[in-house]
Amino acid sequence: MKKDVAVEKFNRFVKSKNLRSTSQRSLIVDEFLNMGEHISSEELYDRLKKMDPTIGQATVYRTLK
Repeated sequence: MKKDVAVEKFNRFVKSKNLRSTSQRSLIVDEFLNMGEHISSEELYDRLKKMDPTIGQATVYRTLK
């Protein structure tokens, strides 16, 4: 699946659940889709923390869920 299609599906899902589309959610999805390999939520969190020190592990986990 192409990245732009996956991002659009994610955005529709967020909207359908009446969730806010936040910059942190966008960062999580973008980085996850850019990985190209299997990665744990902890590994993703470690990478994201370097990009946005304010991001929380729970935010990463809930977004992936």
